[in-house]
Amino acid sequence: GANSHSSGSWKAFAAMRTGEVARVVATGLDVLHIDTDVVLLRDPAPFCMCTAAARAEFGDASRFPCSALRAADVAVSSDNMGPSRSVAGGAAYHGAGTFNSGLLLFRATAAGRRFAAQWHRNVASPERGSRFWGKTSDQQASCDLLR
Repeated sequence: GANSHSSGSWKAFAAMRTGEVARVVATGLDVLHIDTDVVLLRDPAPFCMCTAAARAEFGDASRFPCSALRAADVAVSSDNMGPSRSVAGGAAYHGAGTFNSGLLLFRATAAGRRFAAQWHRNVASPERGSRFWGKTSDQQASCDLLR
């Protein structure tokens, strides 16, 4: 099928993908959802979970502390390519930009499960006339949910 974000085959793929994320998070497991074009240079789990080993490198005094991520129910990457400005501006800097669903972390908390289920529902079967109706990608839906 076609791979345009507005094609039926793409929407079916996005619905399947978001549904699997929602299903796994609902079982009580955290999910790090990564697009196939993302390259990880090392295991992200210690940073995402903010383990003791990660806190040695990414403690509160570091440039990129992991403690805020440990508290997040949902975390998303951004298409803003300035990490220094991100740190200085916090969420305000990212809030004005484009969130990127190529890297999403869902915690198996009540809020994380709720977000994953809403993301899937608004991708797979958005309510007619809602702000999600007519969206062509799971990224657009996640951006709207995050705002």
